[in-house]
Amino acid sequence: MTVRSIMAICVALVSLLCAANITLALAINKPPVAYWPFERCEDNTHVLDAMRHKHDGQLFGATVVDAGYQGRALSLDGVDDVVVIDNSEALFTGKTWSIAYWFRRFPQAPGGNSMLRNMIAVGDAEDFSISAVRGDKDQIYIRINESQKAFDFPFDLGWHHLVAVRDSDTVYLYVDGKQLGSLPGDVVRSQPLRLGHDGTDAHPVRHFNGLLDEVKVYDYALTPEQVASMIELNPPTVSVPFISGDFGGDLGYAYFRIPAVVTATDGSVLAFSEGRLNSGADYGNIDLVMRRSTDGGKTWGSLQVVWDDGTNTCGNPTPVVDRDTGRVWMIACHSLEKDTQTVLQAGKAESRRTVWTMYSDDHGVTWSKPVEITDAVTKPQWLWFATGPGVGIQTTDGRIVIPATRNEGSDNGRSSRSLVFYSDDHGQTWQLGGEAGDRVSEAQVVELSDDRLMLNMRRVGSRKMLLCQSYSNDLGDTWSPVTQQPQLISPGGQAVGYSGGCQASILRYTRADQQDRDRLILSNPANIYPYGAEGRINMTIRLSYDEGFSWAFERHLHPRWSAYSCLTVLDDHTIGLLYSWGDTKRYQRMLFERINLAWLTSGLEQTPQTPLPPKAIHAQAESAGKVKISWTNVENATGWRIYRYIDGSKGTADCIAELPANQTQYIDNSAPQDNAVYYRAEPFNEHGRPPFTSVAKIHSR
Repeated sequence: MTVRSIMAICVALVSLLCAANITLALAINKPPVAYWPFERCEDNTHVLDAMRHKHDGQLFGATVVDAGYQGRALSLDGVDDVVVIDNSEALFTGKTWSIAYWFRRFPQAPGGNSMLRNMIAVGDAEDFSISAVRGDKDQIYIRINESQKAFDFPFDLGWHHLVAVRDSDTVYLYVDGKQLGSLPGDVVRSQPLRLGHDGTDAHPVRHFNGLLDEVKVYDYALTPEQVASMIELNPPTVSVPFISGDFGGDLGYAYFRIPAVVTATDGSVLAFSEGRLNSGADYGNIDLVMRRSTDGGKTWGSLQVVWDDGTNTCGNPTPVVDRDTGRVWMIACHSLEKDTQTVLQAGKAESRRTVWTMYSDDHGVTWSKPVEITDAVTKPQWLWFATGPGVGIQTTDGRIVIPATRNEGSDNGRSSRSLVFYSDDHGQTWQLGGEAGDRVSEAQVVELSDDRLMLNMRRVGSRKMLLCQSYSNDLGDTWSPVTQQPQLISPGGQAVGYSGGCQASILRYTRADQQDRDRLILSNPANIYPYGAEGRINMTIRLSYDEGFSWAFERHLHPRWSAYSCLTVLDDHTIGLLYSWGDTKRYQRMLFERINLAWLTSGLEQTPQTPLPPKAIHAQAESAGKVKISWTNVENATGWRIYRYIDGSKGTADCIAELPANQTQYIDNSAPQDNAVYYRAEPFNEHGRPPFTSVAKIHSR
């Protein structure tokens, strides 16, 4: 062996050892000395230390709920809830230690005037505490003995990861893997660890209002790299498009209810709601309003009023996006101000319930005037009629399908039926489809992988509160008998003596012939615990791989008040969920949560790595019958498919070309003359295609 070979081997060994040391430094290879995942709870009085070091926690008012960052979480109401950890006095007396946990802060609790909310404390606030502060600005507040410091951090109602690391005489604070700052100090007294309050009787309003999860204590100082590695799964991110005026909102409406959300073909997210001017009631002065996001639901533009008819009711928003034309349709209902559902169903209303359409050709920036379609989609004997609420769908063959419900009288739901109506010419005309069952009402529809339609429906007038299904083999003209899905719990039922149920949202997430596999997603307030008069709590999202026959995964998003919800899919296959949210009361806000597939499946799946849609597409008439289409390139595409839809034709767009990945323009030499034509360029790779893509319209010569 030559000297050069020996040197090369030595260099390789040194490199391997260095890499191993780096990996060792990054990994958290020593377990925590105490760990409370809140998965094990005895009679809701004690939470158990998963490390079995006898550091169990006693619950005083606090509860454990199925709505954690992972599995269950500790719920603290901000009034008098606290958890005291047994035998924890020695956990923080050394010169090096770390405490890490996930938290989700809720708004101000009732009856409290202090903005200081202690998440964790050792002893009282004068020893060591970390608090969430809500004043002129949102801050995280740390105190050690007489020293204290506040760090700016905006609270968005979502999950965040916090780590406090003591290294010698300094405590370093990290949030979401990034260091916010540090504070010198020494925890001098040996006191119990408290979760949710600092134990100071003089400050009874300092209780934390929100959720804590995955609380861990280490007997050494975590490195910055180790802190960053603790965020294994990115939790949902949260924005708030609507805050009801009765709870501090400044958008001009007392309540926002009945969410609907779609993603336009340019990627804009359109969040709709009923803006109820004076109260939360289902009748009266109600406008149909919207906010638009151009960054995937992270921030929102100003409030737009899509439909306002004076003091009358404009509601039940049910939008749908036409993928072939890019047009966003809004289907909604109208009734007079004083015509409540009870009055309408009794046949004593001044006018009937009517159905209207509007549309936007610029992705929600502007809207057409309402056009009535009542006679085409209802029957005279129906005393009550409501679209959705939620969304409509467009099937693979181009049919636009709108779910709805009708009732013939005040009969405790016996004549309440779900139904659909549809358009085969891209919204130019509409016709009535078939009905499904009795004692079912608000519905959403989804196309299955075998091209059948499935209605998912709210149950009414029954003590057995499960969501219901019905199937159609003819795209909505006839429907099978109604069945119930045992997994799909719906609010109400025997536990609380209420049988009203609640709307749910169901949506196609991916198809095996378009992406990697078949997936459906569903959201609703799954009433696991009786809570209040209606039990509309515990907003839950589920995932199915077998077209809704069973549900393989479920994650609980919010343990307290929730109600109606609506799902959408963003351009990168992130799931968007808009839902009614309440902390201490119902309908305080509407939240929009961005949910990734990895979090939903606890890391077992990753988001499909399909290409993103092109940012822009243009069509230009070159000559008679000749159109040039050009588009922006995207990463990760292995090819392009060009689709063309001719205005006024039935069915869906035709694929007219398949092109290599590096091509960004195409000449259509057979464009129909003197007609409006729509083009879209759709990228694809081995994982499939994006959920939607932009559309270009041209009037060919």
